[in-house]
Amino acid sequence: MHLIITSYQRLGERFGAWELRRTQSRLLELHTTRQQRGLRSKIVSVETGMPERGITGVDPRDALAVRDLILLLDQEIGPLESVLIAGGPQIMPFHACADPLGEDERSIPSDHPYSVRDASSLLSDWAVARLPAESASVLLRLLLLANRAQHAVPRQLRKFFAYSSATWQTTSRLVLEEAGMIAPLVSAPPTGATSLDLQMLESADRIYCNLHGINDGPFWYGQATGSRGAVVVALRPQDVAALDMRGSVVVSEACFGAYADGYNFDESIAMRFLLRGASCFVGATALAYGAPCRRWPRLISLPPPFCAPRCGPASAPERHFSKRGAT
Repeated sequence: MHLIITSYQRLGERFGAWELRRTQSRLLELHTTRQQRGLRSKIVSVETGMPERGITGVDPRDALAVRDLILLLDQEIGPLESVLIAGGPQIMPFHACADPLGEDERSIPSDHPYSVRDASSLLSDWAVARLPAESASVLLRLLLLANRAQHAVPRQLRKFFAYSSATWQTTSRLVLEEAGMIAPLVSAPPTGATSLDLQMLESADRIYCNLHGINDGPFWYGQATGSRGAVVVALRPQDVAALDMRGSVVVSEACFGAYADGYNFDESIAMRFLLRGASCFVGATALAYGAPCRRWPRLISLPPPFCAPRCGPASAPERHFSKRGAT
């Protein structure tokens, strides 16, 4: 069963009755397309539940209650194969998870608990993803793109793009090797946002970015080698805004690359990739870091998607980075 879950109550409160009806129509179109492809699909609004199965609704603001509802649906209409969350955290909340390494007092916003039967498991029992949006127009656009993607024909993987901070080139090459991605590794610096050849990025089937991110601005950064190496802006939302990214799968190791509270997420790099047609964006909702080891110099913690600005972070020279993020 492929579950689409949202809250009509919260959508109506945030976007109004007219936009709620439009969103419901788009959700139904996606559901119908899935069924036409032979996929078992179900839309559930959490405050309503499934009264025809005796499943009562829950408070859409309570992440634990929503998780319990998903587990009950897994038992009653499952087994679940995927859960698609329609709406940003104002519609469907993230779980506030503890740092698995125990090194940070701040919680990690994550959808992972929606993907497991055992709350202590770090391995998902089904895929979970989110269509994040802070406006009705963006959510409607994402639903339209999701529906179109159901008709896409799987394509042969031919084009890869890899982009790394100069400080992490060794680690990035190891990741590419493990992933079987044969691609030149673009380094920042010397490359930066103003010198990046966007034709290398456009229409790439798989994209891997191992860059710095911050929680109060939309840019991703590269850093020169050395204890206080020069920092350059490596990628900006406007760099992606006109590209054809249909069918691309994007993986980012940037801290806060998949979510941050300090700016308008609808204008983030992650959202630009999705709005330009990318099939998937995988990234970190908090700091992405790890301890050094012989095989993997930089291990990462990637809370599942996603989900993504007063624009205008401090200028690059004013920021210095470590594996813990920006200082």
